[in-house]
Amino acid sequence: MSPDYKYPPGARHVSAIYSTNLGAYENNPLIAALQPSWDAEQIAGSMTWWPNHDASCHALTPSIRAEMLMELQDGFETLPQHVAIMSAILGAMRRCCFGREAYVHGHTESILARAVAPEGQHCNGVRIAGTSNSMLIHGLPGTGKSSLMMRMSALLPQLIDHTEFQGKPWPCRQVTFLRVAVQQNWTDKALAQAILEEFDRVAGTNYTERLNAKGNASGYAYLMKFGLAANNHGLGMLILDEVQLLKSNTTLLNFVLNFSTTNNVLLVLVGTPSSVEIMREDPRFMRRAETVFDPELKRFEFPAISAAQYDAMLLDPMAEADLWTWFVQAFWPRQFTAKPVALTHALSLLLHHLSAGITHYAVSIFITAQLLRIGTEKDYLDEDALKEAYVVSCSTSMEYLEDLRKSRWERLKKYADFSHVSFHEIAQQAAAKRQAKVEKETRDKLAMARREAEQSKRKRQLNDGQKPDAKPAPKPVGDDDLPRATRTDFL
Repeated sequence: MSPDYKYPPGARHVSAIYSTNLGAYENNPLIAALQPSWDAEQIAGSMTWWPNHDASCHALTPSIRAEMLMELQDGFETLPQHVAIMSAILGAMRRCCFGREAYVHGHTESILARAVAPEGQHCNGVRIAGTSNSMLIHGLPGTGKSSLMMRMSALLPQLIDHTEFQGKPWPCRQVTFLRVAVQQNWTDKALAQAILEEFDRVAGTNYTERLNAKGNASGYAYLMKFGLAANNHGLGMLILDEVQLLKSNTTLLNFVLNFSTTNNVLLVLVGTPSSVEIMREDPRFMRRAETVFDPELKRFEFPAISAAQYDAMLLDPMAEADLWTWFVQAFWPRQFTAKPVALTHALSLLLHHLSAGITHYAVSIFITAQLLRIGTEKDYLDEDALKEAYVVSCSTSMEYLEDLRKSRWERLKKYADFSHVSFHEIAQQAAAKRQAKVEKETRDKLAMARREAEQSKRKRQLNDGQKPDAKPAPKPVGDDDLPRATRTDFL
C-alpha cells in the first residue's frame, strides 16, 4: 500500500488518524480521518478476496474439502466497473462532508473575520457544497450489486472514534456509512424506523429507545431523530438497497431523497433495472439518479474468438483476457476436488451458457459441481458435473436464465425487480383459509348437536309411549348462528 494508507482493509472500528496536505479538507476532521484517495490498484487490492488454496488441499478428507469449498461463496473479484463506482462514491462522500463546516474549529471566527474584512479587499468567495448528493447503481439480479456495496467495509472503517483534533478536545464517533435493505410493503414509518434502528446497531447508540419511550412515534419523528443522529455522528453515506421495491410507494423514495439533501449526506440507491424506470417517472428523481460514470452492472459477454485462440489465451499469462475470462480465472483454480482440472474453452463456454453470464450463478454452479463430486469416484470437474450442478442449484431460476440467453425482453420484464414475497398477502390468504376452516368446523358442530338433540327427543318420546314428532325439515345455519370473529383474530 501507499505511505498514505492508514486503516487495514476490513477494519470496522478504529481510532482516528488524520491525513495532512489535504488543502481545504485538512481542517475538517470528518474528511481528514477518512482513508486518503486511492488509485485503482489499491481499491482492487482491498476489495478482492478469495479463500486460501494450495495443492495440499486435494489430499484432505472429503468433509474438510467440502467445508473449505463453501468459503468461495464469500469470494469477490474487483472488475473495472467496480473501481469506477467505488472511486466515485469515495469522492462524493468527501464532497458532502466538506459542507459540514460546523465541525471545523474556529469556523465562527473565520466567518467574523470575513465579515469585517476591509472593503475592496479581493475575495474569491466561499465554497458551498451542492445538492446533488445521490446516485443510482443498478443491474440484473445476480450481477453483484449488494455484494459490491457490502465491500465498502473493505475500503472504509464504518466507525471512527475522535478524541482530539488540532490540539483541542473533539469527542465524536463518526459513522462513515450505513446500509439498509428495503422490504416489501414498507410504510414511511417502517423505513424511517429501520434506518434509525440500523444506526443504533452500528453506532451503539439508543436514539430509537429514547424516541419510543415517549410513546407511539410517527414516521416524521423517526426522520427528525435520524437527522439528529446523522449530524451528531457525521454520517457520510446512506446506502439504500433493493430500491425497486419502492415502486408502489414513491413517497418513501422522496422521503430519503429529502433527507439526503437536508443533511448533506450521500445517498446511494441500489436496485434492479426496474429502479431506473421508477427514477424516470418523476422529475424530482431523474437528476438524482444521474452520475458521471456508468452505474449499470451488466452480465458478461463471451468473447467472439475461436476455441483454439481461447485456449491459447488461457495458456499465455501475459495475454489480455476479456472480463468474463478474467472473472472465471479468479476462482477456477480454487478447486477442492481430489483432481484439479484446467480451464478450457469448452468448460468456460458451458459455464457462461448455464449462468447466462451472471456472476452469482457462475460461482454457484462452480461450487455445486464440486459438492456433487467430492468424495465420489469422479472427484473432479467436467462438463457433466457443471450441467448437473445447474439443474440442482438453479432449479428455481431456469426460466429466468433461459429468457436471458434468448434475449426475451418482454418476458424478462416480470423478473425486473425480483420482488420479495409479500408476506402481508400470504398472511391474509392464510387467515382467510383458517377462518373458512373454522366456519366449516363450527357449522358441522352445530349440525351434529342439532341432530343429537332431535335423536334424544325422539328417543324420550318413544320411551314415554308417545308418537314421535315428524322429523322437521333441516334449518339452514345462517351467519347469525356463528360466533363472530375478525380476520386479525386468526393471524
